[in-house]
Parts: sequence; structure tokens; C-alpha cells
Amino acid sequence: MFHRSHARLGRFRSLAAVSAGVLIFGASVWPACALNEPYPVYSTSWVSDVGVADAVQYWPEVMVPMRDGVRLSTDVLLPKGAKAPYPTVLVRTPYPKGSSFRNDSDRQLLETLISSGYAVVVQNERGAFPSEGEYHYLSNARDDGSDTVAWVTKQGWSNGRVATYGCSSPAENQMALSAANPPGLVATVPKAAGAGIGHFPGTWDQGLFYTNGVPEFEFIPWYHSWSWIDRLQPPKSLSDSARSQLIQFYLQTWQNPPDMPLLPAAWHLPVKDILRAVGTPPSDWDTFIQRAPGDPAWQHAQMLNMDDHPQEPALIVDSWHDIGVWPVVKAFEYEQSRVPNQFLIMGPTGHCRMGTESAHTMVGEEDVGDARFDYNAVYMQWFNHWLKGEHDGALSRPKVLYYIINASQWRTAASWPPAAVAHNLYLDSVRGANSVFGDGSLEAASPRRAGTDSYLYDPAAPVPTISRFFEPNIITDQKPAAERHDVLVYTSAPLQEDWDVVGDVTAKLYVSTSVKDTDLMLRLVDVFPDGRAYNVGDEVLRLRYREGFRSPELMTPGKVYLINMQGIVTATRFRRGHRIRVQITSSNFPLLDRNLNTGGGNETEVKFQVADVHVHHGGSHGSYVTLPVLAN
Repeated sequence: MFHRSHARLGRFRSLAAVSAGVLIFGASVWPACALNEPYPVYSTSWVSDVGVADAVQYWPEVMVPMRDGVRLSTDVLLPKGAKAPYPTVLVRTPYPKGSSFRNDSDRQLLETLISSGYAVVVQNERGAFPSEGEYHYLSNARDDGSDTVAWVTKQGWSNGRVATYGCSSPAENQMALSAANPPGLVATVPKAAGAGIGHFPGTWDQGLFYTNGVPEFEFIPWYHSWSWIDRLQPPKSLSDSARSQLIQFYLQTWQNPPDMPLLPAAWHLPVKDILRAVGTPPSDWDTFIQRAPGDPAWQHAQMLNMDDHPQEPALIVDSWHDIGVWPVVKAFEYEQSRVPNQFLIMGPTGHCRMGTESAHTMVGEEDVGDARFDYNAVYMQWFNHWLKGEHDGALSRPKVLYYIINASQWRTAASWPPAAVAHNLYLDSVRGANSVFGDGSLEAASPRRAGTDSYLYDPAAPVPTISRFFEPNIITDQKPAAERHDVLVYTSAPLQEDWDVVGDVTAKLYVSTSVKDTDLMLRLVDVFPDGRAYNVGDEVLRLRYREGFRSPELMTPGKVYLINMQGIVTATRFRRGHRIRVQITSSNFPLLDRNLNTGGGNETEVKFQVADVHVHHGGSHGSYVTLPVLAN
């Protein structure tokens, strides 16, 4: 959904005014120039920015009509020197059109597509930039995407076969479109598509708006900068020529919406008014934040759900430190045996950073090893197979390819997850597990002695976020959080051999509280021999949803509940001599919403309570975390 680099593109260099005498495009009229005539010359454009202007015939601002008459701004790049008809790669995006090809890897892919005789079509979603209509998240993605594919296949330059491509929002568009199964769509390459995935077994049901019932504040800046429902648009009464000239001028002078620091805005109460307080125009946030996780309305959002029946071959790509990795992997698990030709590639990086790996791949502060991989070669093999009919091994590759962090190894599997041995590590302490200065430990067997660790969670002084998904500090030393008294810390003895933890990390915790509702957060940490403690993954649960999103149930203060935690999926090597650590607390702010602990409508309240949270272990309340470890 949100790609931080999008918000920092600076001034968007755009299309200059059209040369005199060139016909401007209407709702259903293709430019009068024949394909073999010189294409219009523009002084600047995103096509020039990414270095392919000399290689393409470039048709900007083609207004493609949808079934309801709304027209979507579409740029068409046709390869010079190649003979029509062309196979087509389609990108649909709410961002500036060139943003999908800004990094070196995507730019090289675009160059390769053009030089290999592909047409590339890039379209702004409904309501985004010059496209007409209101903007909503995944704006009519199924119908608009289907209409766009149909439009492409009817063009004289098209060979009738379309594949989709893109990362983040352009990937989420693909998930929605695949549910429609439009004729002409033959394959997809969704990268980091987590926010476009709805209800599947084990998922959060609402894309990434909630994480196990807790609103993700990481997306507040996205709603502030990119998700306005109403945009400035040319009057429909303008002629095609006047409209195009106005748009060209608008794009030349337009600057990206102002970036919004998450703090101090996230402190505002009530939560539902955070964006109102900073002057953001109306957006879907206003509706979503007041929609409970189990609201049936989520089922009508245009996300991919288990009840959909996509048939398109999918090359699904993501990375272990992406904000949406859990729903991406859960959806693949469900679809891999149901839909033919589903493939998964998982790298080690953050959101939309696939293709930036090096011999020393830095993810935040950590060198996770030599993760170099030629993604573009795989993409081209995939496109060539499905769009050109070149059978050069695209389907003979293993169904799953994944990188093990800290191992400098790419591994393959016939399905996900690969076979692993479940290792339970049990929580224990004698004096208390509060902070890293306590004696909390992880043990191979459940202690016979019953014990309890407790902390006070105060919404006025939450545990601060250290690692942010859309910031450079995606992997960061977690010691500052571990030194707080309101964080329980459990650490294993040094490992005697490497542990390759691959798959879902889950936990069963016995918990009681002094309040009717609060949040529980668990962080898995890799502790190096020198004391550095790097985050592997987090999972969280708003405890009123412990029995499911559609069955919220408040807690009885003082009663002990068995809480099942899930949300971490990884492929990480804990090396010999390292220690495994689990941190437990109730807040991670401002990455996640603060629970005000009242049991009421958290998003509409302004008062809060302090929660006394107890984690029980040993005896009849053996709390533990389960790690799937590959056999040696």
C-alpha cells in the first residue's frame, strides 16, 4: 500500500506540453499517428527519467473509458523497431506513473521489456492524478482492471495477451484483478501485495489496516498524502485538447503531497480524528478506523479472499521484513494446491526492496548475508512463457524459493512451509523477567515450578517503536526496549548448533489482566554473542479478539486465559553461540495503535486505564513459543 520512497520523489517531472499539431486523445480515440510514424516529442517525462525515451513510441494520457463512463489516465509505451502485435505488461497504480520504475532493478526490467518487444501500459487508478472519479482504496480494481485488460487486447498493436506487474499498491491491484479472471489476463507478478489480501485461513481479514485486531498506524502518513477521496480534476466540459494541455501543465507544476511525520499526530485522541487534527482531506481512513475487524463490510472490499477463484498463474514475490509478509504467505499456502502454477519467491529485505541485495545485504543495521539474486531474469522467463509462448523452464523451477537470513543461502521447496521440527521454548523466571536485567529464560522443558511475571502498561507512556517497516531502521538493536521495566524478556542459553527457523513462529501464553481488554505483543529477537539484539519478527493480538474477529469477547479481570499468538513467518538462521530471545509487552507506539484498556470503543475514546498484565508460566500454565527448525 505505502512505499516510503513514493513520498520522497520530490518534484514529479512530468510531460511537457504537446508539440503543436498533435492530436490529443479522447475517451475512445487512439492517436491519429500510425505506429510507424514518429511519436510525439516531449521535453521531459518519466519515460525520459527512467532512460527509455529513445527506445519507445510513447503515447501519454490516453483516457481509457470504463464501463460506467469514467476515464482513466493511461500511458502506452510501444517498442521501437519491433514488429506488432506486442505482448503487454500492465501496471495499475495510485502513484506517479514513473514511480514503479524508479529503482535500478525495476528500471533495468523496463529496459529489458522494451528491448525484448513488449508493450508496457501504465495506468493511474480511478481518482488518482489525472484519472477521473473518486479515489478509494483499491478503487473499483476488479471492474476497472478488467476493462483495461479488455481495452488493451482490442488495440491493433496488442497480441491479445496481458500480464500484470508491480510492487505494493500496484501488486494489490493485481490481487483484486486476478479474482475477476478477465479474458486476456494470462499471468501476474504481484510483489509485496499484503494489503490486498483479505480473508484466508490465519490472515487478519482486512488487508493491513488491522494486525490481529490492532490498527496499523504505519499507514497514517499514506492516508494523509495519497488517499484523498476528492482530487482536483479538469471539468468534463473541456475539449480533449484543452484537457490534455491543462493536465500537462498541472503535472509539470505538481509537487508530491507533504509528508506527514507519524509523531506527534499519533498521540491525538480520539484516534478516529487523528487525520482531521492535521488537516487531511476526507479519505478511507475516516471509514476504516470506525469499522471493526469483524465487520461484514470488509468482505465487500476489493481484496483477494479465499472465496474468490483466481485462475491466473502467479509469480508471488515478497521479503521477510515486509510489513505484509504474513498475509502474503498465508494466501499462498491456501492457493498453492488450489490454483495451478502458483510460485513464491521470498527474499530478506524490506518493503519493495527486492532486487537491491548485494554480497553484504544490509537490512537496517544488520548484514544478513550474500542475498544476490537475479529477479529480473526470472520475471523475463515468466513473461516470455505466458506472453510469448517460449517454453524455457519457467514452470520447471521449484514452486518455492526462499532466502535464509544470516545464512547466505537460497533454498527451494516443493510447497510452503517446508518440513520442519517444532521446538517449544518455555518461559521461566525466578526473580522476575522485567527487562533484560531480570532473569527471564527460555527452556527446552516446561518448568514444574509455577511462576508469574507482571508489568504495568500505561497508555500515556507506551513502549516506543524502535523498528519501522518504511524507514531505514527496519532491523535495529532492540536493547532500548528490552531495558524497560514494562517489557518482559526471556532469553535462551547460547545455541550449541545453528538453528534454521523456517515457517510460522507461534506462541501459547497464559495471561491475566486487571482490565477488560488490552493488547499483547511478542517480539522474536536474535541475540549476538557481543550483545546486539536484532528483531526477527513481531506478533500482536488485541485480546478481545482472542476467539476471532467476528466473536469479540471482553476479559474478566483476574481470570487466566490461554492466548494463542501468531503473525511471525520467517526464514532465519540463529547461529551457534547466539541466543534466542522473546520480548512481551502491550504496546509498540506509534507503529501500532495504543489500547486504552477500557474495553470500550478504542477509536472513539479519550480516557484510558493502566493495565496490570500477568504472564503465567510453569506448572499447569506452561507458556511457550514454538519455532519450526529445519532438520540438519
